[in-house]
Amino acid sequence: MSEYKDHPLAAIFPLMEPSELKELGEDIRRNTQRAPITLYENKILDGRNRYRACLSANVEPKTRQYTGGDPLGFVISANLKRKHLDESQRAMVAARLVTMQNGGDRRSDQSANLPSEKSNSQAAKELSVSERTVRTAKTVLREAPKRIIKAVEQGKKTVSAAAKEIKAKAKTKTQHHDKTGHVIPEEILSDWREAESMEDLLKQVHRIKLKVEKALEDRELVFREITNSTVADLQNAWSALQGLIPYAVCPTCEGINRANCTLCKQRGFLSKFAYEHYVPKKTRDVREAKSA
Repeated sequence: MSEYKDHPLAAIFPLMEPSELKELGEDIRRNTQRAPITLYENKILDGRNRYRACLSANVEPKTRQYTGGDPLGFVISANLKRKHLDESQRAMVAARLVTMQNGGDRRSDQSANLPSEKSNSQAAKELSVSERTVRTAKTVLREAPKRIIKAVEQGKKTVSAAAKEIKAKAKTKTQHHDKTGHVIPEEILSDWREAESMEDLLKQVHRIKLKVEKALEDRELVFREITNSTVADLQNAWSALQGLIPYAVCPTCEGINRANCTLCKQRGFLSKFAYEHYVPKKTRDVREAKSA
C-alpha cells in the first residue's frame, strides 16, 4: 500500500476524531473512495482524513497530483467548501496558518516549500474573520491546553470563551504564601521549598537528641561512651538548623532583589527567629496587616 506523509499546508485544518475516521473507513470499504487524495511534493495536500480512513479499511488510496500554482489557496478552498466551519473554527485555521508560516507550528519536513508569510490581517481576510479574532485564536493556540483547543476546533467552544478561560486561570494561578500570609515570589520559590525540606532533618536531630537524653537518664549500657556534652551538641545543631527553615519573605529585598541583601543573606527569606528579632515590629505589623 502506498505511503504518504502530510504536507505542512494540510495541517492548518484539524484531523477528524478517531470515531469519525473509523466511520469514514467503513464507508470507503463498503462504497469505495469517492474523492481522490491530492498530492503535492509527494505529500498529502488535501485528503488526510481519507488517506487515514483508507489505511484503516485496508484500501489502496486513490490519488491525484496538484498542478496549480496556489497550493495554500487550494487547501483553504477545498476544506471550506466541504466543511461548515463557524467563525471560531475559521479563526483557528487562520491562526495556525500564521504561526506555521512563522515557524511556530511546523510538524513536517522543514524543507517543504511554503508560501510567503502572512500577517494576521491577510490570514483573517482569507478565512473571512476579523483580525482581532485571529489574534485571540493565536493566544488560544499558544496558551490553552489541548482539550480547550480541541473544543474550539470541534465547534464546541468559541475562541473568546477559550481566551476568557485562559485569562481566568492565569488570575487564579496557585500562589504560595509564607507563614505571615505574604506571597512568595517565583524568584525564590525553588530555594524556599528546598529549605523547607530541611524540616525533616530537623525532626530527626530532635528525635536523636531525645533518644540520647533518655538513654543517659536510664544509664543504658550501649550509651556509656556518650556524655551530656553530646546532648548539648545536638541541641546546638537543632538550634542552628532552625535557622534554615523559611518563615517569611525578606521585607527588605522582597525576595526579588536579594543579590546584595544583608538582612536575609541573599536567601530572599528569613527564619522565624530572624523575622521576629531582626525585623522592626512596625514593619512586621504592616506586612501582616496587608496579608490579612
